[in-house]
Amino acid sequence: MAIESDDKLLISSREPGRVSDLYDNAKLEALYVDGVGQILMGSAVSRLSFFSTLDLEDQKIGVLVEKRKLDLKLVIPTIALVEFAAGILASAISEREAITGPNKALNESIERAMAIIKTASPANG
Repeated sequence: MAIESDDKLLISSREPGRVSDLYDNAKLEALYVDGVGQILMGSAVSRLSFFSTLDLEDQKIGVLVEKRKLDLKLVIPTIALVEFAAGILASAISEREAITGPNKALNESIERAMAIIKTASPANG
């Protein structure tokens, strides 16, 4: 794979140990998913499966059951996944008011993530 003339430079990093240029792939298609179906973590690589919700089915037990189908499987170095997760949490916490607004569920989700971090912190163990 090569850098094409219509690929735009997004980020240029020159930090010690992380010297890279990140280009946008102009031909890359975006794929929407509704959530994460599975996460399997290993010491070298991790596997994530993402799903879309297809339908709600009445099971005649008073509960609607979501019918989900995996749309994307991703294999990523575990260290990159951990750095990605840390970046997401850091952004969610620092931009909390801007991204949650009146979204109570998102705000509660960030609260739960912060509680997990505090509980898992080496200072608490």
